[in-house]
Formats: sequence, structure tokens, C-alpha cells
Amino acid sequence: MSEQSFEKINYALRPAKCIERRMMTEALSRLGLVAPLSSYRYVGFGSVDFVDFRLVHIRLGVRDMVSIEAAESVSERFRFNRPFSCIELQFGVSGDVLPTLSWAQRTITWLDYDGKLTRAELDDVGTVVSAAPPGSALIVTVNCQPEKIPDDAPATAPDIHTYRYAELAARVGRELVPGHIEPKDLRNWGLADACWEIIESRIAESLANRNAALTDLDKIGYDQLFHFRYADGARMLTIGGVLLSAAERKTLDPREDFADLDYIRAGKEAFTIDVPVLTLREMRLLDQTLPSLNEGRGTQDWPFLPPSHVEFYRKVYRYFPTFLEVEAR
Repeated sequence: MSEQSFEKINYALRPAKCIERRMMTEALSRLGLVAPLSSYRYVGFGSVDFVDFRLVHIRLGVRDMVSIEAAESVSERFRFNRPFSCIELQFGVSGDVLPTLSWAQRTITWLDYDGKLTRAELDDVGTVVSAAPPGSALIVTVNCQPEKIPDDAPATAPDIHTYRYAELAARVGRELVPGHIEPKDLRNWGLADACWEIIESRIAESLANRNAALTDLDKIGYDQLFHFRYADGARMLTIGGVLLSAAERKTLDPREDFADLDYIRAGKEAFTIDVPVLTLREMRLLDQTLPSLNEGRGTQDWPFLPPSHVEFYRKVYRYFPTFLEVEAR
């Protein structure tokens, strides 16, 4: 039996992921301006730790929750680790499960993939955008680590840039790769740039098809809120936003109601979560100066701390995870 991703990675102990998760939960609380959060449903991939489900239930009060799990062969382990009775487990791949769900209820959907973007993930995006009611949120996470040529590749294998381009084209379809992207553009965070553009295009296409038969008053728009990059090992991309019609925009204005959150990103520019390595004592020292710590402070006051660490901690300290070893017995 092949090893599942949750058997290789402890998703609860990824600091950048923890920061991202807490930021998104804070922002999603603003959906309460549209409707009571207790009326929302949450759809995601809980895995065995259900970390995001815990946050969404405890912080937002969402009680209707669906966890899609592909690894049906270990279903008993998922059932054992399910933290709340309000989480419904649906076994199967997301492409099969998502179309069978009822979409009458406003829904926060986090398609938190650990693999690369493929046509299947894009189809999932299209399913949600085409069906979720106005006031819903959609978030998508994909792996954007540039490929390496396999060690056993033949001597005639293409150069690394051509190889990466061919791999992306094979996964999503050559016609979906933006025409301006060249093979050399996919190095470093270039693959994330390409994936952001491909996913945005699928959202726009799905909305255009959905809106074709609607009146102007009923047409639905998409406003991006999240564009995160981080690397808890592999480079990861998360983008997401809200689906709103004219009725929801009377109570929720994305330009105004999220303006106080520094990590909100409405376009191609990403918020990069580059977690500084700080000791507990160093964090306590910095905490004593917050939230009024000025940019650039640290060089003269704490010469042993890199200024870049101080500055990023200032931005994310409210979401910063602390991991401690606890003696259980």
C-alpha cells in the first residue's frame, strides 16, 4: 500500500501553514457581514488531524462541515480522529464528491491539495465556482515546487527549463498555459506565478459561463482576498476569495471591509510567509514592544537579531505558532 501524505507530513507542525491558516480564519470571520457564520458550511480535506476544521468550528462557529477523504482504505483512522460530531466524512476523490454535494448553502471551501496543479484540480475549482451560492468563499492550495529531472532520465532528456514546461503542459493541458510563459520562467517561484494565472483564468471562465443566463442584478463576481506563498519544505501557493452578487455587496465591500488586514492581496502580488527562526525568549522580548514596534527596529536595539526577522515577526506575531514539548505523564 502506498504511503499517504498525512503519513509523511505532520500538518499541525508546519509554522508557515499555521500562520496562513490563522490569517485566513481571521479574514473569513468578516463573512458574518453577509450572513451569520453559524449558517455557513465548511468543505475541506481534514486528513487525520483536522486542524483547519478545528479552527473553523472554534473560531467561526461553523457547525455544518464536510471532510472529503480520498484514502478510504484507512477510513477507520479518519473516523477515530474526527474531533467533532458535526464533521461529515465523505470518502472518494474530490472530483467525484464535490458534484454530489448540495450547494444551496453558503459554503467556505478550501481545496487544500498537497500535489501539483492538474486538470483535475482545475475541474474542482470550476465545480465550486459554478455551484456555490453568492456569499461563499473558495480557497485553493497547490504545490509549486519546480521539478528536477529524475536521476534515471535518459541522456537525451531535455534541459531543466524545457522539462518543467513540458511537465506543466502535461498536467493542465498545453492550451491552458499562458502564452507569454516561457520555459525559463518556471524556476524559483515562477511555477507559482503560472499556477496563479491558470487558476484565476478557470475562475473567470466558470463565472462567465454561470453568469451568461443571469440578469445583471444576479450576476456573481469574484474578489480575491488571499495570495500566499510559503515553503514548509516544498514551495506552496494559496489563493482564494469570495463570490458576491449585488445583494451581498450591499453588506460586504471587499475593498473596505478587509482593508485593515495587511496580508490581504487582491491581485498578482503575493504575501510571502517566510517564517523567521526565533527562540521563545527572543519572541517574548519582541512581544514586549508590540504592537507599536517600528519598521527597521532591531539593528541597534537587538544586534544579535537579523532586522529581517524582526520585521517579519512584527507583521505576523498575532498568528505566530508556538510549539512546546509537554510531559504527558
